[in-house]
Order: sequence, then C-alpha cells, then structure tokens
Amino acid sequence: MKVINFKTSQDVNKAILELKAEYGSKLFKTITADNGSEFSELNKVHSEVYYAHPYSPWQRGSNENNNGFLRRVITKGKAISSFPEEEIYYVNDIMN
Repeated sequence: MKVINFKTSQDVNKAILELKAEYGSKLFKTITADNGSEFSELNKVHSEVYYAHPYSPWQRGSNENNNGFLRRVITKGKAISSFPEEEIYYVNDIMN
C-alpha cells in the first residue's frame, strides 16, 4: 500500500512518479485534483492535469463515489491506518 507521509506537492509528485515507475507511464490518462496545495505542482509529473472548482464535488465524480464506498467501511473520524491491510485490500477489490 502506498503511503504519502506529508501533504506537500513534492511528496505527492514523488508518489505519482513511483506509481508510474511501478505500473507504467500509461497508468493515468488524466488526473483531476482539488485545489489543495499538495496538488499544485502535478503538471510537473503529468501532462494532463485538471483542477476542480472549489465547492464543486460533481467535477470529481469518481473521487466522490469512491469516498462514499470507503466511508461505508471506514467511517469518518477513524484513521485508515487503524484497519488491517487485508481489510483495506478487500474493500479495494469490492470497489474495483
């Protein structure tokens, strides 16, 4: 499981590059992010990056849908790190 230690643009970019190295450069066709500072430099590691407008969750439809699936198991306020890795993989399999 890939863990990003800090919410910085450098750490997010490093994680994206590691994923591309592991799974291939065609892993992502596009990336749609919110306007958090941790996503501010995505265009340095990917060519097609789109930023959703604030308070417009419909512009990140698959993200919001996946959050809904996760929240059925990992309720708000609980740390994902408190769940066994097997359970996280099980939820991931269901989502896919």
